[in-house]
Amino acid sequence: MPRDTTYYWADFKATLRNADGEQVAYNQALLKASRDESASGKLARGEEARVRFYFELPATVGGDSLLLTDESGRTFTFDVKAAR
Repeated sequence: MPRDTTYYWADFKATLRNADGEQVAYNQALLKASRDESASGKLARGEEARVRFYFELPATVGGDSLLLTDESGRTFTFDVKAAR
């Protein structure tokens, strides 16, 4: 971002599609990159944060793609087939 900002779970519209093509409800959990703790905070201009989005899936169904839409309306798609 070209300015200082804050971040928390509601800053992104997160949508997960599972391997069956179904949309999985986002449970509004944004976790720290290396710990199972809620992530939020302030970022100075040019600073980055590493976070994890958390979705609950049955053990037998994997994820397919994660779509993240930011406040500007841009959508980013990530292939998550290999994530577990």
